Amino acid sequence: MPSETSARCERVLNMDSPASNLHPSSAQLDQLMALNDDTGPLFMINMLRFREQAAYREESGQPPCSGAEAYQRYGAETGPIVERLGGKVRLLMGIELSFIAPDTEQWDKMLIVEWPNLAAFKALLTDHAYQAIGFHRGAALADSRLLISSQEFNGFIEK
Repeated sequence: MPSETSARCERVLNMDSPASNLHPSSAQLDQLMALNDDTGPLFMINMLRFREQAAYREESGQPPCSGAEAYQRYGAETGPIVERLGGKVRLLMGIELSFIAPDTEQWDKMLIVEWPNLAAFKALLTDHAYQAIGFHRGAALADSRLLISSQEFNGFIEK
C-alpha cells in the first residue's frame, strides 16, 4: 500500500494514467520516500525522447507545437522553481547515438540536475508552482528515464 506522501506525490504529478516511463509508479515513489532526506548531493540524470507533436489536452489552451518545443516551455517555467529549491541544471545536451543500448532506447536529450539533498528534490514533487506546469512535460515526452545518482570519487580515474 502506498504511503501517504507517495499518494500525495501521485496527485501532484497528475498521474491519472497507468504507470509508464513518464511517471513513477506508486512502488517507485515509496522507494524514493524511504531514502534518507539528507542524502546528497544528488544528480538526477534525465534521458528524454520527445513526441513529434506535443500531446496537449484541448482544455490546456496551448497552441500546437513539437514535443521539443513543449519541453522548452516546461524548462523555462521549471528552471526558476528548481533554483528556488536549491537545484542547479548542470548539463543539457543532445544525444547523437545510443551506441550500446537496445534498439528501442533512442534519446533526443540528456539533462542532469544537481540537488543539494534528497529533501530538496522531494520538495519539487509537491511544489504548487511545479504542479501547475507539469502538464508541459507530459505533453512533450514520448519516453523518459530518471536515474538518481550520487557523486563518487573512489580512484576510478587516477591523475
